Amino acid sequence: MENPWKEITESRLVLPEDQNRISDFNNRCQNENCKIQIDLIPDPFFGNKDAKVVLLMLNPGFGGNEKCNYATKNFKKVLLNNLKQTNTKRHFFSLDKAFVGTDAYNYWKPRVKELNNNGMQNDELSEKLFCINLFPYHSRSYKKLPGGLLESQKYSLFLLDNAIKDANTIVVSMRSYRLWEQAYKEIYEDGESFDNLLEIGKMIKVKNYRNPTLSTANLGDNNFNIVLNKLKGSFI
Repeated sequence: MENPWKEITESRLVLPEDQNRISDFNNRCQNENCKIQIDLIPDPFFGNKDAKVVLLMLNPGFGGNEKCNYATKNFKKVLLNNLKQTNTKRHFFSLDKAFVGTDAYNYWKPRVKELNNNGMQNDELSEKLFCINLFPYHSRSYKKLPGGLLESQKYSLFLLDNAIKDANTIVVSMRSYRLWEQAYKEIYEDGESFDNLLEIGKMIKVKNYRNPTLSTANLGDNNFNIVLNKLKGSFI
């Protein structure tokens, strides 16, 4: 499947195939917290798409500091290159020390603290993690759009399907386990159920989705070690 996000430019931050539904949603939305921020760079995924540890999150939030973050070194350029999947190193830019102080770095740093304590430095993690957001556009609070998936979301589900089919990849459900499953089955009707993926060890589910850290407390000792050993494999 072709990556639709290659069409995004600095002056057009909503994909044409999503534009009408997002405009309609924002026009009807009575809750400002749920409105989609169409002037921010989307975050459908980030990291190394060939990584063997894939994290499933819900959506990029909106804290109000995003445009200030864009001014941090070449952060904006990295975000745009990420959409085209052309970043060549430190794909998981949220762990790049060049972006210390940005909301992205501040969010992800504590989520990998225990991996750091077990010998995985952030430069290495940035090559070995891939994160997919179920919904690609920023909002302060997530609200499911009526009418089913956006066209752009199908690519995120395609990336998930690739990870599921890769025997060497582990998928970690960090947020919205059932929403992800519903969306996946909407596109891949014959795909494995998430509960079965958990049972066969293809997927891991965090215990506390409100604070989705990659830690022994949140994954369990055995699952944490599975993730750690996967990450300690050779560079991709």
